[in-house]
Amino acid sequence: MHEKVGPKMNKHQSPFQYNRWESDTEHLIWIPERLSEWEKKRSIYISGSRGTGKTTLLRAFEWKQRLHNESLKSQLDKHPFSNRYIGVYLSMPDFITNHFRNWPPKENHMDDETWEEEKARVYSLYIEYQILQLFVAAIKDLRGNQILNFTPNEEEDCVQKILEERPEIKHFLVSDKDVIRLNDLKICFKLMHEKIRLYAIKNVQLPYEEMYPVLQMGKMLDEIADILLNLCSQSDDYNDGDDTKLNSWTLKVCLDQVESPENYQLRAINTMVARLSGSNVSFAIATVKKNMDIISTYIPNHPLTDADRMHYDLDEIYRKEPGKFKEFISNVSELRFRKYTGKDDISVDLPYILGEWDINTLLYPLINKSENKNAKELLKRAKLNMGNKFFEFDRKDLPLDQLIDDGLCEKTEISEAQEILIPPIFQTYLVEKLNLNIDDSKATNYEIRAFKSSTVRKEMVVAMLCLCKEYGLPVPYAGYNMVVDMSDQCIRDFLLQMHHIYVVQAKSPEEFVQKPVNIRKQFKALKNASNARYDGIKNDVSYEIGQLIYSIGKITAEVQSAYNDSSSFKRDEKGRFYINYALIKSNKDKERLKRILKLARDSFCIKVLEESQESIVFRLHNLFAPKFSFSYRGSYSNVKISGEDLLYLCITDNEKDVNSKIDKVTSKLIKTGQNMTLEMWGLDNAN
Repeated sequence: MHEKVGPKMNKHQSPFQYNRWESDTEHLIWIPERLSEWEKKRSIYISGSRGTGKTTLLRAFEWKQRLHNESLKSQLDKHPFSNRYIGVYLSMPDFITNHFRNWPPKENHMDDETWEEEKARVYSLYIEYQILQLFVAAIKDLRGNQILNFTPNEEEDCVQKILEERPEIKHFLVSDKDVIRLNDLKICFKLMHEKIRLYAIKNVQLPYEEMYPVLQMGKMLDEIADILLNLCSQSDDYNDGDDTKLNSWTLKVCLDQVESPENYQLRAINTMVARLSGSNVSFAIATVKKNMDIISTYIPNHPLTDADRMHYDLDEIYRKEPGKFKEFISNVSELRFRKYTGKDDISVDLPYILGEWDINTLLYPLINKSENKNAKELLKRAKLNMGNKFFEFDRKDLPLDQLIDDGLCEKTEISEAQEILIPPIFQTYLVEKLNLNIDDSKATNYEIRAFKSSTVRKEMVVAMLCLCKEYGLPVPYAGYNMVVDMSDQCIRDFLLQMHHIYVVQAKSPEEFVQKPVNIRKQFKALKNASNARYDGIKNDVSYEIGQLIYSIGKITAEVQSAYNDSSSFKRDEKGRFYINYALIKSNKDKERLKRILKLARDSFCIKVLEESQESIVFRLHNLFAPKFSFSYRGSYSNVKISGEDLLYLCITDNEKDVNSKIDKVTSKLIKTGQNMTLEMWGLDNAN
C-alpha cells in the first residue's frame, strides 16, 4: 500500500474539484509507466490538447516535486534522484513570448534572414538565463536537503570559474563581495533575463558588447551548465542504495506552454535542443500544437531527428490505446480520494460507481414510462425481435433497484424469480428506419456479423438521438463509458463531470465509492456539468465565443437527430464543421472569424481537426453534449457551413435573429422526405 499522501481536505469539498496547478496548494501527480522510458530519452517533445496531462508529466521531472511531493514520491520505486538528473520547470506563456515578436529592432545592414536569426539568438539567450537561474536555485536547495554534498570552497571555486568564463555576468552583481556564492549567481541570472524582457517591451537594442555578448544559440547554457554539473558531482557520496558507482549528474529542462511561438522562436528552441544533444543537458517540451515544427534549426545541415529527440502525441496515444486515458482518470481519482480522506487503502472503481450501461438499458425506462403511443409500440416490436439472431447483443442486467428508486418502474413489474432482459430497442428502430428486410433464417453468421459491424454498431448513437427526438424523449446521459467519452481525453472535463456527480449523490467519500450512482442522478449531474462549462465560457471568455458554442451546439444537435433525413442513418454523427475562408467576401470579416475561432480553440471550446490558410474543420468539445443533446462521443462526419453565416451567428446579439439564422442553416443541412429504402448493409458486399 502507498503511504498517506497528505492531510485530510475540507470535508465539504469534493475530491474531484479541479484547481489549476498555479492555484492549488497541494499538487497531486500521477506518473504513467512510460515516465521511466521518457526519463531515459535525450530529449522529448510532448503534444496534447487541454487536460491530457502534459504539465503533470513535466512536473514529475522537476526536482522540487521529486523532493517534496508525497503523491509523486509514493509512486517511485527508487529514490527520487536515482536517475541522477535535476529537472527544472519553465513555463513559456504567449503573453511573455509576444514581447519578442518583432524585437530586437531591425538594423539597416540586416536583410530579413539575418534579422530573423538575430531575433532567434536573443530569444534563446532570454530562455537560457531563465534556465540557469532555476538550475542554480535547484543546486542550492538540493545541497540544503543533502542530495548534493559539495563544500563551500568547491562552491566558491565553481562560481569563480563561471565568472572567469563569462565576465559579463559581473555587471549584474548587486553588491561588491569578496566571496561570491550561488545565491549571488542566481540573482545575476534573474536580472539578466528580466532586463532582456524589459528591453523587448521598450523595443530598444540590447547593450551587446558589455552585458550581452553575441553567442550561438545554446552556447551560454552549455558552458555554464557543464561547470555547475561538475560541482554537483563533487564530494559525491550519493547512491541509490546498491553502492554501485553512479554516472555524473545531468540537467533536464522542462519547457511548458510552448503553444503559439513564432516560427523563429520555435527554431531557436529546436536549435538549443540540437546543439546540446551531445551534452549533459536534455529537454522535455510540451505544447498543444500537434503539428509543431520539431525539425528546423539554425544550424546548417543539422535538422532535428529522432537521434536528437522523440515526439509523443498524448491525443494519439489515447486514441490508439483508450485504456491509457482510462488508466489516467482512474489513478487520478484514487489519488484524490486518498488525499481527501487521508486513507491510503481507499479504492475508486469508476466502472462500478457509474455503471457500464448500454444504450438500450438507458432507453428502456424512458420508453417504459413514456406516454407516447408510438414509443410504446416500438418497445413491443423490439421485444418480438429478441429471438432474431440479427438482434442478439451483449445485454447488461437492468439496474432494477435504481429504476425502482427513481420511480421509473414498479416493484409489481419485477418477478424475483425471473431475469429481466433488455429488448433491442435502437436496433429495431434503426432497421425500421432503413426499411431493411431482416431474415435471419437465410443469413450466415458472417453476414450477420458484417451487418452488425457496418450498420448497427456505427449508427447506434444516431439511432438513439433520432429516436429520442422523434418520440419526444430526453437524450439519456449516464454511465462510465459516456463520462469517459464526454471527457474528450481531458482530465479537467472528467473531473468537472465527476464533481457534479459527487455533489448530486450527496454521500460521504467512503459511501460514494461503495454504492453505484443511479442513472437519474447521473443524468442530472452531467447536465449540470455541461451547463456549468457553457456558462463559464459565456461569462468569462467573450460573448462571441458563447454565441459560437450556442449556435454550433444547436446545429449539431439538429443534424444528428434528423430522423426524417435518410443520410442521418448512412453516416456517423454529423457535426464536424467545414469552413472555406476563401468564400468570405470581406477580408475584415474573414480575419474576424479566424480570431473568434482561434480564441474558441485556445479556450478549449472547439477541437480543430484540420486547418490551413484557406479552410478549417472543427467540432465542439464533447462536454457540451448534454447541454444541447448531441452525441456523447462527438462528431465524425463533415458538414459545410458558410463562414459569413457563422460570423453572423457569433456577433449578432438579437436572440430571435440568431435562432432564425440557425433554422435557415439547419434547413440547408437536413434533407427531408428522401427515399428511406437501402440495401441491407454488409450483405451485398460482404465479400
